[in-house]
This record gives sequence, C-alpha cells and structure tokens, in this order.
Amino acid sequence: ININRSRVKLKDLLQDAFDTCVRNDRDNDLEFKLDLPPEIGPVAVDKELMRIAINNLLTNAIKYNKQGGVVTLSAEETESTVRSIVRDTGIGIDSGEVKRIFEKFYRSDSSEVRKRVGHGMGLALAREIVRLHQGTLSVNSIPNEGSEFTIEFSKEADLLKLAG
Repeated sequence: ININRSRVKLKDLLQDAFDTCVRNDRDNDLEFKLDLPPEIGPVAVDKELMRIAINNLLTNAIKYNKQGGVVTLSAEETESTVRSIVRDTGIGIDSGEVKRIFEKFYRSDSSEVRKRVGHGMGLALAREIVRLHQGTLSVNSIPNEGSEFTIEFSKEADLLKLAG
C-alpha cells in the first residue's frame, strides 16, 4: 500500500469522520459524543487511509452497540503521544477473543455478533493502516459493557516530525 502523507489537522479529520457516522446512523437510537481538545497538533498521515481506519472503528461502535447506547470519539495529546479513542457501550468482546479480533476474516461465534452483518475485515484493515503509520491500535473490552479502541502515535515517529 502506498502512503500519501500530508499535514492533516487531526481535529478536523476526527470531526469529519464523526459527523459522517452520525449522519449515517438513523435507526440505532444511539447517543453520539465528541470529546476533542480545543487544540491538538497536526499529524502527517495519509488522510484517506486514516479516515478509513477511524470510520471502521466508528462503524463497529455503532454496529455492535445496544439500543440507546453511546458512541464516543475522543482525542488526547500528551508530551509524547497523540491518541484517538473510539468507545462504545455495546456487547463487548470476550477476553478469549480479544487477541483474535484483528485477524483477517475473524468473526466471533457469539450469537450477538452473528446477528450483525460483517466480513471480519474492518479491524484487520484499521490495524494495518495504523501500523503503516508507525502507530498502534489497541482494545480494552468488557463483555456486555462495551469496547474502547485506541489509535496511538508516538510524537517521535516521523509522521509527527513531518507535521511540525
């Protein structure tokens, strides 16, 4: 995959992805929360690829949520990292399956997961895109309470130096 890096305002990218998902979700009766700091530094990323990764995480947060649940997109910046976090209050992921969810075509045998359409490619693709940008994609999940996916980039990585 060819990466076409450019200087991107992370806040604008996240806002745009969030707005798109909110517009596309008409029938899940979900609450959407956006929690972005007033200022967050730019990053040098392939805007379209990063949009796909974030969109996949948001789409899953909607798809695997519960009726009346909450989807939150937030970002935070520390001295050494920039993070984007997608959180939901959905069905969660069993601890035994967490290590497999980033495998291509993997889908849980859970009846709650099987009720929902999917190919098992979204998380694999999201992780690959984040890795291409020298970042990490991690998950914390509690069954029946929800999941939290975190994209993290070190400020030492080339993508942030390029954006400086």
